[in-house]
Amino acid sequence: MGSSSGLILASIGTVGIDILEAPPPASATQSPPVPVPALSPTLSDLQSRRGSAAEVILTPLTANSTPLPSVDSVAVATHEAAAYASGTIGGGALYALIGARMWIESGQLRTLIDAAPRPAKTSSLTNSDAQANGSAVAGPEADDFPQPLEAHLSQFGPDMWAYNRQPGLRAVSAYLWYNADGKRNPLFGAEYLHVSPPYAPSHLRALLDALEGETTWRPKVVFEPHPEIINPGERAALEAIAHRLHVLSPNHEELLKFYGHSVPEPGAATVAEVEHVIDHLLAVGVGENGDGIIVVRCGSQGACVATRAGGKRWIPAYLDDCPQRVKDVTGAGNAFIGGFVAGLHFTNDPYEAGLYATVSASFVVEQRGLPSYTPSPRLVPLPSTPLSVPSPISPMLAHDDGFFGGTNGATKQPLPDMWNDETPLSRLEKLRARVGWA
Repeated sequence: MGSSSGLILASIGTVGIDILEAPPPASATQSPPVPVPALSPTLSDLQSRRGSAAEVILTPLTANSTPLPSVDSVAVATHEAAAYASGTIGGGALYALIGARMWIESGQLRTLIDAAPRPAKTSSLTNSDAQANGSAVAGPEADDFPQPLEAHLSQFGPDMWAYNRQPGLRAVSAYLWYNADGKRNPLFGAEYLHVSPPYAPSHLRALLDALEGETTWRPKVVFEPHPEIINPGERAALEAIAHRLHVLSPNHEELLKFYGHSVPEPGAATVAEVEHVIDHLLAVGVGENGDGIIVVRCGSQGACVATRAGGKRWIPAYLDDCPQRVKDVTGAGNAFIGGFVAGLHFTNDPYEAGLYATVSASFVVEQRGLPSYTPSPRLVPLPSTPLSVPSPISPMLAHDDGFFGGTNGATKQPLPDMWNDETPLSRLEKLRARVGWA
């Protein structure tokens, strides 16, 4: 099943720079732990950023006390420190789209990225002048998503990333907004809408309410809860919105924390605990008429895919027999979800989709950062420039002229591109044979 815009997956979540700092020497005084950041924006924040609250729906942002550094500003003093201190592109929306990109053309995937404007090109342009005419602003916030990182993302398809570069914005998260008159935005029309951290169930309810007011776009919502805001207090909110979700996909720790369970060591106890909570959620009802999907990601133990009609099935982690190949699990869960959506798009079978998802995650864990990518020849060339959001946001977003909605050749079957020098299709066939699914 396709969509009127040609988009298969749109993702709301973070796309930014992950910084890993070198640990201090053992003799150094240890700093107190950093508390979990409070959520923002408040209603006044929304009004100051983009107008009235009726015009916007934003991802709750985590409050940062210090500016997000660029990759160029991250100092690596020694070779030994390089393993700890560097900057990489990260975020839930990023990895979800990469997980789907292994199977789907870039023109059918999209997220929206807030970022500060590019630095002014001429030294004669002052900050005040730049702010007055809406152009780039020189200063510490002027290059929070530097060009090398943007170029790195563009190799996967520049039309996947719609940049909203305006003064005062930071590259912390992507978001979804509606104009007051209901005009379309770059994410509009996607078949699936992935909602990732920092959303919690209580935040998601407002977004779902807004989507229900839409008459021409009813995406299938895929929810990945925020791990830092999961507690038994959010359980009621989760169960209240469960029937409005198409896919609910926490990891096993998140799932158990919702219900106040301790997280056992990996093994049979984890499987039993996870299945117990899954049975409860199936009884509560995920999806309209209870026909939705629960996918619980359990790291090295694989994943459990569950529906009322088909029951529970476990899928092993692709590399569980080669743990030495697992270098960094950052983003693996997000990539899993992107691959799952791709599998649903092609097969409409949640259990088969779990195989696609497992393969997507396997490529992400084989290195720190994003996997290598080698595109196959295309009948329709990929676009050469990224999307940008007009400033200020204008009614042109409503146009059906292909500016945001072009598919660059609709994908009829999974792509034969190479990731880490291997095709996802090859791994899919190996995994399918391993689990014994014809």
